[in-house]
Amino acid sequence: MRRLVLGEAPAQTPPSLAKYFILIVLEIAQKCRQVRPKRIIMNIEDATNCVVNFDWKGIKLRKDPLRKPRKRIREEWRNAPGKRKTTQAAESLRINSSSLSLQEETFCLPKSYSEGAEAIMENNSQRLLDYLGEAPPGFPTNSTTKTPNTTNDQYSWRQINSVGQWSEFIYVRIIQRYGTLLHQVRVVREPIPYSPPQPINTELMFAVRFASYVQGRLRHALRAGLQNPAPQLANMNLTPITVDTGDASQITNRLRPDISFFRAGSTPSSSPNRCPGCLKVSRKWRSDWGKASSHSDRTEYLQVLSQVNFYMKQLNTRYGFVLTDAELVPIKRLDDDGSLLVAQAIPWETEGPGRLTILLGLWYLGMLVAADNEWQFS
Repeated sequence: MRRLVLGEAPAQTPPSLAKYFILIVLEIAQKCRQVRPKRIIMNIEDATNCVVNFDWKGIKLRKDPLRKPRKRIREEWRNAPGKRKTTQAAESLRINSSSLSLQEETFCLPKSYSEGAEAIMENNSQRLLDYLGEAPPGFPTNSTTKTPNTTNDQYSWRQINSVGQWSEFIYVRIIQRYGTLLHQVRVVREPIPYSPPQPINTELMFAVRFASYVQGRLRHALRAGLQNPAPQLANMNLTPITVDTGDASQITNRLRPDISFFRAGSTPSSSPNRCPGCLKVSRKWRSDWGKASSHSDRTEYLQVLSQVNFYMKQLNTRYGFVLTDAELVPIKRLDDDGSLLVAQAIPWETEGPGRLTILLGLWYLGMLVAADNEWQFS
């Protein structure tokens, strides 16, 4: 395995330019080895440290991951400030390509590259608030038939004693608490995929769509918000948080939630889940069933709340949520006796400035549980 670390890139460098520089190093490596790498693993973390792993003996990919964006990357680079000096620096790397015989070698990006990237960044970035203000695409459903939700001996709808309104989970409150951060932090523009999503019919299918259209964007937003928190958040003892499936966090029972918020960078299944989430399809659960005239609808509403409440109790957490293909419903636990506060449901299609969106709501939950003195129930 050959590992090349490209360091000292400017903060928030556009990934397209970082990828172009990686292409230069790939050319050097190929000339040095006189062989085309069979597998290329590329990872860009925050576009500040670009790491390229060359696995010369790996399985050949069916498609080159850089083939399609290569033309667009070169077009952007053609108009980038400082292009000529950076290209000259790349030529000097070619001359000294024998250094690639080392197991690990570090290359510093030229100053001209940094200046050019910073100039382009201004046009290729947006406020974190705007980034979270976009709505994921809607997921068509092929079935509207109601079916019962998950049941288990360890939780039941009868265990929910009271359901109140979580009145503080609103847009105004989020801006009061995190407005400075949301307005000042800038992130690279990342368009939501344009390809129409496939229809969903089961919770597993919805989980796959969540991972494709929501999870990566939410993880990026949490990382951006917690890397450079606003000064007024300095005394909150914030821990970097990420989001993944329930299996990625610490498992305390064979029963586990669908989604977990846990400490970023931790070993898989080792960090506590600070905010368990359940994914449901809207034909099986809706927030307005809590006030429905039908007893069966009210029962199904409470059954799902009891499932989330069970996860929160076994994980000793204060917050949780239900997410369907139609809405996000944040939940706050008040005690061990089934008393909950439920926020106003956030419709999936909500988007635009001044509105509480699915992404902003999930990000706010992540920021709440990032506070070490707030996420645990006591």
